[in-house]
Amino acid sequence: GHMVLPADHDKVEAQFRENVAKAKTLGVKVLIGLSGNTRTDATPDEQTAAMVTCLKRLVPIAEENDVTIVMEALNVLVDHGGYFLTRTDQTMALLDAVGSPRVKMCFDIYHQQITEGNITRNLTVNFERIGHIHVGDNPGRQEPGTGEINYKNVFKAIYDEGYAKGRYDGFVTFECGNSKDTDRALGRILECIDWA
Repeated sequence: GHMVLPADHDKVEAQFRENVAKAKTLGVKVLIGLSGNTRTDATPDEQTAAMVTCLKRLVPIAEENDVTIVMEALNVLVDHGGYFLTRTDQTMALLDAVGSPRVKMCFDIYHQQITEGNITRNLTVNFERIGHIHVGDNPGRQEPGTGEINYKNVFKAIYDEGYAKGRYDGFVTFECGNSKDTDRALGRILECIDWA
């Protein structure tokens, strides 16, 4: 279902209830939400309003089940042409409108590097409203250390400004391929994590 489309909200709620039930059996506390593709029959403000309505409908379910919805912004330039939710500021405005600590952002570093850059600042300014972080380098969405993102600095900022200051307590997950083999990919990841 698409959150930007009010006619899909019943479907989105049913899927969410089903996914929450599955998540509980696995001990999962964070579920990713997606906006759906941009509609040609509605303004951006109307589509955002539809998302707000949908998320406010899901919040009580999230509260009852002790889960958090993290809305993921995706890039439209390389991977997800037509997708509606793309920028950090757009996501933060959505969170403001929903007004619940049960709705946060999934900050996907790969997508946000392509869409807007300014990764470290956008992370550190918004840590309290980020509930999950995805990692992949750009270009190619391979492991950190294969592309243009300075992951030593990014991981240092996540630790210094997030974990150490108690502003971020979520997971950092590697949502990426590996450029050659798993051992080499893990070696590159460890090099990037060794920022001290």
